[in-house]
Amino acid sequence: MARRKSDNLNTTLEADGEVGHFANVVVKVIQSMTAQQARYHGEDILQIVNRETPVNASLEAAAGGDVSLHQLKLVAQELASKDIKPSRIDKVCAWVGEIFGLDHVEIAILAVFVRWGKIDAWREIVRASPFRCGHLTPGVVACLSGTPKGLTEQKLMPGSRLLLCRLVNDDNDGEFNLSPLLIRLTRIEAESRDDMMRWLMPDPESSNLAWEEFAHIGPLRDIALDLLSSPEPVSILLYGEPGGGKTEFARTVAQRTGRGATFVGLSDDEGGEPSRGERLDHAIMLRTLCRSRKDRLLVIDEADDVLTMSERRGSSKQWINRFVETPEVSTIWIVNDRLCLDPSVLRRMTLAVHLGRPSRAVRERVVKTAADRASLPLSSADVRELASIKATPAVITSGLRAARLVDGGMLEAKMATQSLMRAMGQSCSPEVAGDTHYDPELSSAELASALVV
Repeated sequence: MARRKSDNLNTTLEADGEVGHFANVVVKVIQSMTAQQARYHGEDILQIVNRETPVNASLEAAAGGDVSLHQLKLVAQELASKDIKPSRIDKVCAWVGEIFGLDHVEIAILAVFVRWGKIDAWREIVRASPFRCGHLTPGVVACLSGTPKGLTEQKLMPGSRLLLCRLVNDDNDGEFNLSPLLIRLTRIEAESRDDMMRWLMPDPESSNLAWEEFAHIGPLRDIALDLLSSPEPVSILLYGEPGGGKTEFARTVAQRTGRGATFVGLSDDEGGEPSRGERLDHAIMLRTLCRSRKDRLLVIDEADDVLTMSERRGSSKQWINRFVETPEVSTIWIVNDRLCLDPSVLRRMTLAVHLGRPSRAVRERVVKTAADRASLPLSSADVRELASIKATPAVITSGLRAARLVDGGMLEAKMATQSLMRAMGQSCSPEVAGDTHYDPELSSAELASALVV
């Protein structure tokens, strides 16, 4: 079993063109060792070398019992002769460097983190060496990358580009690790820098609803539009019950400004929901990328978890507050329950817009638009009847989609809509349209005065 695992690891190094890079890092480790360290750690290092990329000197030294520094240096001489060829990791790190504006030193440091995070043999050689660290320290990174220690420490200081872009995380204990989002970035099947950029910053999402369908929001609708159209970055909060159209409004208002809505939070490696830490990392990455662009704004949907994050490596309540207060790129935050947010977050928003259930007139427009989109013919009476149900736009749209899938009509759409409302514990009673109107001639000021005690 152990042998099969070794074969798999070795095949991975060869298949990915990483043998030369691994041999080179072993050389650097050996060159940093003292005679005493060679006696303590030499045997462990030889075991890994003989498994991954054996050379004559390593096989001879392993057969001779105790390992000396001289023997390790002979191993290093042979390993140093192995060709270092550009690999997939080199290509990916170069693309990331172009995207985030990294210099050659930062790219070299990043490559160490990527290899340490992705390749078992790299972690094993670090742990078998005198370093013996769980995560990488600036000193270890300097040794493995061949970068001066002082310069490496500078590139990993708070406020450095590698940390600001969320490519590397600071554990706040002298050690650093590769961000989960960057690990995923190195795993995608990108064939070019542009492919990687499209994955990191997808094309804007367009809206299915017209601007007029949000008239029920009132004057705040137009204020939100004006704020997002201004050159100064703002943070806008959208809140209200699920299905009330918050996400569609974000798409619509972004489209109305002539800018694209870029949604934060990529799916994980299995297509599932990313963690809130990954979503925040993605938001920070996107903010960096969009800072110099005028054609995008950010949308953080289901932002409750991000805004309530108080304790996290590299983040704090104060940090989240600053992120909201000085967004650098206009950002729409979408939550269901504003009461879950700390008042310190709320008062740092530029504007807060509540999206409640739309009026009947608006629901009629939603029904008609959704029915047309679903190619479901409804009469004017059908539209009015379905709109009489006080459902959110999302529920209405789902009901119409269900009717289309079963080749039904208004009856099936109504039953599907009501089934969803019952499941959510909401009333299905239709809203009765009033047929009376106010006539000032029928008012009686004297009667009103008589009723005042």
